[in-house]
Amino acid sequence: MSRTERADDIARLKEELQLPALKYVDVSLQRELRRAVERWPLFAELEQAQRAPDARVSLTRRDEQPVSA
Repeated sequence: MSRTERADDIARLKEELQLPALKYVDVSLQRELRRAVERWPLFAELEQAQRAPDARVSLTRRDEQPVSA
């Protein structure tokens, strides 16, 4: 069953039980993210940079101009 299908099931269950504020934590997603951080050091560096106070993580190269909307 795909993650989208599971999310739809959770949404339907919340609606059926009339519990819209029910917090659902996808443990398998957290596990996959932890494994990705362990496997690819860049993810770990980005995660650490995001945790730093007043941190802004930019994915542009130093020689690139940031894209503005």
